[in-house]
Amino acid sequence: LTNWKAIDGNLTRDSRGGDAIYDAEQFENFILSLDWKVADKGNSGVFIRLSSIQDWVNTGAEIQILDLNETGEMGRPTHIAGSLYDLVAPPDGVRMKPGEWNHFEITCAGPKISTTMNGVQTFAIDVSEEKWQKPQGKFNKPYGTLPRKGYLMLQDHGKMVEFKNIKLKPLP
Repeated sequence: LTNWKAIDGNLTRDSRGGDAIYDAEQFENFILSLDWKVADKGNSGVFIRLSSIQDWVNTGAEIQILDLNETGEMGRPTHIAGSLYDLVAPPDGVRMKPGEWNHFEITCAGPKISTTMNGVQTFAIDVSEEKWQKPQGKFNKPYGTLPRKGYLMLQDHGKMVEFKNIKLKPLP
C-alpha cells in the first residue's frame, strides 16, 4: 500500500501513490460496508469484483466517491458519490455529506449489485437483464458478461481520502 497509512484506525491515502487492491482473495457474493471521507474536491471510488488487476477500469464495478465541490465531475449525474460510475446515477437529491464521514453498504448477490449511501439506496441493478449485455458508458466490456468473482480495490485519485470500519460479510 504505497502512500496509504493507518492513522487513528483509519486507512488514509494522503499523497499520490497507488490504489489499494486486496489481492489475497476474490469475492463473489458479499456485503461490503465502510465509512469514507474525501478531501475538498476529492475524487475516489470503491471497486468491486475486479477480474483483472491490470485492466481494473473495464473488469469491475466502481461505486463513486466524489466531493460536492469537484465541479468538473458533478455536472454528470452518473459520476457523483454513490453512483455506479458512468452508468447509474443516485436518485435526485441524494448527496454525500461534505467534510464528514459517509457510509456505503455495497451488496453483491449473484447478478444483483446494489449500494446504499448514508442509509439511502443509490442504485440497484441486475446484470442478467438485457440492458447489461452490451457495453455502456465509457466501458468496452458489458457488465453482464464480466466475471462475478473478483478483487476489491480502494481508489487513489490524487486527493486525500480516508476509510474506516471496513467490514466484509461473505454471502452464500
